[in-house]
Formats: sequence, structure tokens, C-alpha cells
Amino acid sequence: MSARSQDCHPEVTAFITYLRDERNMSSHTLRNYAVDLEQFVHYLKKNQKIDQFPQGLEPLTIRGFLAIMDENGVSKRTVARKLAALRSFYKFLRMRGKIVNNPITNIRSPRIEKKLPIYLTIPQVEALLAAPEKDSFIGLRDRAIMELLYSAGLRSAELVGLDEGDLNFADVTVRVQGKGGKERINPVGRYAAQAVEEYLTTKRIYSSKMHFEEKALFVNKRGGRLTTRSIRRILVRYAL
Repeated sequence: MSARSQDCHPEVTAFITYLRDERNMSSHTLRNYAVDLEQFVHYLKKNQKIDQFPQGLEPLTIRGFLAIMDENGVSKRTVARKLAALRSFYKFLRMRGKIVNNPITNIRSPRIEKKLPIYLTIPQVEALLAAPEKDSFIGLRDRAIMELLYSAGLRSAELVGLDEGDLNFADVTVRVQGKGGKERINPVGRYAAQAVEEYLTTKRIYSSKMHFEEKALFVNKRGGRLTTRSIRRILVRYAL
């Protein structure tokens, strides 16, 4: 939880703490919820309506907040996200017995035009997977990363959370911790499994020299666990 959210309304702080401790939400999601709710509280203070928050708030006040964003050119997708944050917040208050009436019940989210997904062609995928060097620790690691992302259909956050023991080469599967701490087993293709095995062989030789203690599957040169930002940089570098 950010320093800003700690200075916010106590009910908002309690909600963010609940999401962190009981719902196990990511730091990125927590930060978005905190910012969205802090912005709403600021709007209420600016319009002398904070004394109505959260129990006596009128739906018209929430509509006014959404209208201001629309007037300022905020995208419908962002407005929908902020409304979703408010909806979750009031659901939490109702669950905790803090409110009787939910002012957001009949407020609809703005309609968002669906964008067609952008995808790679098979030759582009093959070129991307063939791009890393095959005779270096980093090259073998990056190839294993891309093969596993592609083969097992993992999110980058799921990939960086993997430990070596999560790979089962006998069953050719990977154990994944998904959103909300939910665990699932994903199949792994033989090319991805082979790429991971080749990387692990080199990693163990490399780590014995560098004295790695990290049990993470994918690590940097110093043996530390990779981050989602690292994965993004790796993919962008090869894509370019």
C-alpha cells in the first residue's frame, strides 16, 4: 500500500488492506484501486460532499464524478476502470455492514468498443523463438522463456513466479500460481520442455560458479529472480 493511500479516507485504507491481505491482489492492482479511490475522495472534498461518504452518498454525486472525467477527455476504458473500483469498494462496505444502500447499484459502465486482438503470424513466432543465441546462458534462458510463454500460455507474472520444482518433465507439465493465488497445471510442449532443460543444464553450471541461492526458474546474471519488467524488456529486444 502506498504512502498516499495511508493518508486517505480510513474506509479506503481498510479496503486496500483487505485486497492485499485477504484477496492477495498484485501490487499493480492495489496501486490502481488506491489511485482511483483517492481521486474520488478528492472530488468529494472539492465539492463539499465528503461528509456524505460513504454512507449517505447519492448516485447523482457518482454520476457527477464520471461526467467530470468525460468532460476532461478521460477514455471510456479508464472511466470504466474507476467505476469498477468504486463498485468493488461499495461491495466491500456492504459485506462489512458499513452501508445499507449501495449508491452505485444502478450506474452502468460506459460501453467500450472492443478492439481486434493483434497477433503474430507463424513465421513471426518462429523467427522470434529462433532469435536468442544458443551458446550462452542468457540466450538459452531467453529462448526457454519465450518457448514456455508460447507453449504453456502463461502470463508474464506467472512465468517469473515459477520455481525449478514447478516443472514436471515426466508429465511435461508446469504448476502455475494464477490470479488470487489459484493453482493450476498447464501442459508444456516438447520444444518448450527441451528449451527449459537445455537452459537448466547451463544455469546449474553457471550458478555453481556464481553461487546462486535463488530457486527461481528464471534468473538474471546475478542469480536474482526476473521481474515482469525484465520479461517485457527481453521480448521487446528480440521483437525489434
